[in-house]
Amino acid sequence: MLGVVPTTAPTVRPSAEEVAKPRSLCTDRLGFARSVLPRADRHHAARGLAGATPQWARTAIELAQKAADAFAEDPEAI
Repeated sequence: MLGVVPTTAPTVRPSAEEVAKPRSLCTDRLGFARSVLPRADRHHAARGLAGATPQWARTAIELAQKAADAFAEDPEAI
């Protein structure tokens, strides 16, 4: 599991693509094909969302889901 979603609301909300990028770069560095991404680990907040506001927690989960959906649709596009 990669902690790629900020745990608290950043000044500028990241896009799903920005959240997904570290996962694809890590996969590339390790030498795995991106086709494994939809079946592999999931996007998560960096250290959990216990300190997040309810609004940011919902947004963070939404971003993680959108990033996962992007990998399921086309892992090479990220």
